[in-house]
Amino acid sequence: MGSRHPHATGHIGQTQDGVSGRTAASQGADASMTGFDALIVTHNSAEDLRAALACAPLREAFPRIVVVDNDSKDDSVTVAEAAGAEILRRSTNDGLAAAVNAGARLMRGDVFALLNPDVQLDHASAVGCLARHLAEPCVGAVAPALRLPHGGLQDSARDVPAPGQLALRRLTRSDLGAIRSREPVDVDWVVAAFMLVRREAFEDVGGFDERYRLYFEDVDFCVRLWSAGWTVRLDPTVVVRHEHRATSRGSVLGWAFREHVRSAGRFFARHPDLLLPTGRERLARPAR
Repeated sequence: MGSRHPHATGHIGQTQDGVSGRTAASQGADASMTGFDALIVTHNSAEDLRAALACAPLREAFPRIVVVDNDSKDDSVTVAEAAGAEILRRSTNDGLAAAVNAGARLMRGDVFALLNPDVQLDHASAVGCLARHLAEPCVGAVAPALRLPHGGLQDSARDVPAPGQLALRRLTRSDLGAIRSREPVDVDWVVAAFMLVRREAFEDVGGFDERYRLYFEDVDFCVRLWSAGWTVRLDPTVVVRHEHRATSRGSVLGWAFREHVRSAGRFFARHPDLLLPTGRERLARPAR
């Protein structure tokens, strides 16, 4: 368990000797471990946030939740206040990455969680199961599988895409590049809807890149973790619920799709080597 997944190519990094065992991850951590701080970024997210903050297992797992509100015009702030969350109000919506970085400065402890407002837990112990992986000093971030409202699993862990793959994903509405595994596996990147992050790793790479307004900020973050020698892990044995809407796959005339394209361009401008297989090999290096 914990090895790089065997069926995909072009990965950003690999663990030492190609394997990082889950036995090591299980030592020094307990499946009931809870108590981390959690960071939720909102922008007109009142209804999703209300459900998340009313989720008893989530509140048990994260007794301190900081809501970073990006200038919402709905009741997001009121909902957060009523639920007893701490609130950082921002006067502008300059993107998810900037809000994450602002909230991360308020996080306490060596590990904190990044959550979307539309995620919920069935059991608080899920967080402890994820946290076991952080007993391995090379693991910079770990994420669970995400179950969608229709019952299927989101393609929330993927290979870093080539531009052609992005186009095919849109045209075919497929999960091209998705990582499907039944056991913990190290992956190129994970969706930041639910992620436990080691503070040292987050600070090592400078947090999220605030030049991304929306989309690709999590891809970029994970790529930079791998490039700095950290491991990114998916544990599909842990499943949380995600009320996902996939707005970037809407009309090509829509703002979300155009922003997705702009962010993809920004990503490949920052990481031009990833346009070629040889570039991916050059980025690959053993984890710490």
